[in-house]
Amino acid sequence: MGLLSLKMFGALFYRPAKAGREELEYLENAWVTAVIPIYNEDPVMFEQGMRSLLAQSRLPNEIHIIDDASANDSGIKAAKKLRREFEARGVKYTVSVQPENKGKREALALGFEAAPYSDIFLCVDSDTVLSRDTVRELLLPLADEKIMASTGMVLALNHDSNIFTRLQDLRYGNSFLFERAAYSRLKSVLCCCGALSAYRGSLVRKYLPDFLNQQFLGKPAVFGDDRRMTNYCLMEGQVVFQETAVGYTAVPEKLPHFLRQQVRWNKSFFRESLWAFRHQKKYRPAFWLTCMELALWLVFGTAMFYSMVILPIMKPAQFVNHIGDYLIFMVLMGYLRNVRYLDFPRRGMGFVKRFGMFLLAPLYGVIQLTLLTPLRFYALFTLHKGSWGTRQGGVEVSVAGDHENDVTEIFEEEDPYSDKKVTETLQLMRLEGVALRTRPRPAGGIPSQPQPIPGYDEEQHAGVPQQRVSWGAPAPAGQQQWQGGYEGHPDPYQQQHPQQGAYPYQDPSWQQGNGQGGW
Repeated sequence: MGLLSLKMFGALFYRPAKAGREELEYLENAWVTAVIPIYNEDPVMFEQGMRSLLAQSRLPNEIHIIDDASANDSGIKAAKKLRREFEARGVKYTVSVQPENKGKREALALGFEAAPYSDIFLCVDSDTVLSRDTVRELLLPLADEKIMASTGMVLALNHDSNIFTRLQDLRYGNSFLFERAAYSRLKSVLCCCGALSAYRGSLVRKYLPDFLNQQFLGKPAVFGDDRRMTNYCLMEGQVVFQETAVGYTAVPEKLPHFLRQQVRWNKSFFRESLWAFRHQKKYRPAFWLTCMELALWLVFGTAMFYSMVILPIMKPAQFVNHIGDYLIFMVLMGYLRNVRYLDFPRRGMGFVKRFGMFLLAPLYGVIQLTLLTPLRFYALFTLHKGSWGTRQGGVEVSVAGDHENDVTEIFEEEDPYSDKKVTETLQLMRLEGVALRTRPRPAGGIPSQPQPIPGYDEEQHAGVPQQRVSWGAPAPAGQQQWQGGYEGHPDPYQQQHPQQGAYPYQDPSWQQGNGQGGW
């Protein structure tokens, strides 16, 4: 109940980040690179997602699309078809194909490596459709030099498909508006959603070799790239949730697809939580939140196993007497955890419809009890297995047909979520002739170094090498120097700390290595 109370209190007082003129000028001039891995895509959905990126009020400066050896070339064709439209808007645009399937993690790494000068990396899933001001809103927290990453608000694109997708939309709302919003008050969001997140470029470059070569139980880590990158960010600074940056992603419409996704997410939770327990600084909120999450799951899982398996066998009469109490508790908790879903202005969903969705909250509690809790135990006992599990047989969710027009409205209409004051400030700055996106760049428009953060000394800020990285093997655990902060960038939770040592990939004696995996 303590953690639940903390989440409720934090979510109640959550407010999204805002920015003034100086911060907005920095963000407008910052070089933003979008990295989008694709694999066995539905071409219609992928094209709609890319068109939503093209319609952004704040375009990324550069986009890298990496196809991870898909079984067909429909995704590549859709990507290439849009090249001229992006280039006409001044966006650098590249499309590349992996010779063999190596996994999303390596595809991301290729995109990161292609832009060693980038101030901010924007990570968007190939099946995510963005509202018109989403990129601009997602960048707002990064005007604060202590913020290493921000994650947006993600909802189900296909929520109207069936009762199953409606429940998932409700769960997404709870996950972001309740859990991430609460942890954002402590600036310690434990997982940036892979569908929509932004990371500081200097941090990505610093940890790229370890990210690419991560292993668990002697095997390459395939999934959990979002949680891993979030862990790096939490070691160096702070991570927040930005409610006004809204994206819509395709959720599983069939039970087998959903189960494979949940197994992957649960394995990622256990693996990265154990890693954070070992490596995160003990004085940081992220460490204690991780401990509480693990302890809560252990206590809750054990209690559920006893109540639903042991008690009916050993004491059936007592089980019958208490089943009503549990059902009341489940209904109450379901509604309390999802109450913020009611006041969120869900596109295409008025209050009456949102209220109808809200009434389904206890039903998800039944799924949690009967399906997802046993699934977590299965994930824990099969941590040594590392396959991705989805899209191996091709496209699993499509928005072709009647849903296409609904998707287009998301990015063609005015964004109802964004901060209108920010819009007004930017318009005023342009009317006053404030030079935006005009910092000196060499030929081709590519910056030679990252953009300095407001109020920051550029020489100190450039503490992370900007050269092309080579894929070094991860350092032995005893030699990895997990220190908060880096040169010129203080740890926001500690006034003084030892200077960050050289990372292993700077030493040429480290052997080359390649990550392997799947989707």
